[in-house]
Amino acid sequence: MSIAKIKTPAVNKLKVVYISGPMRYKEQEYYDMFNIAKKKLKDLGYDPRSPLDLGKLIDDYNDDQYYEILGKALNMMLECRVIMMLPKWEDSNGAKIERGLAIARGMEVLYWEDLCND
Repeated sequence: MSIAKIKTPAVNKLKVVYISGPMRYKEQEYYDMFNIAKKKLKDLGYDPRSPLDLGKLIDDYNDDQYYEILGKALNMMLECRVIMMLPKWEDSNGAKIERGLAIARGMEVLYWEDLCND
């Protein structure tokens, strides 16, 4: 039986990390991934922030409300020094916006795949 091991990232563990990934119109497994990532990051000593902490699931919103919640998520992200991209982030317009802003701000960008190995 193989259990995925988390590598210790080469970053200051006291950094606040924003978790980014696909959320809108997605299955429960995507939301579960945010919670799994949050727990693993906490276990590694990080202070993780997730857009799920903002409340209602994003696929419950209409377009105007979606952009309002995206704005709130971006404000949450601005409080962080690191962003971690979950699998399939490339399929999410919101996650692409978050990553672009993170890069423009000079934030460290981590990828889920870089933290996990078999």
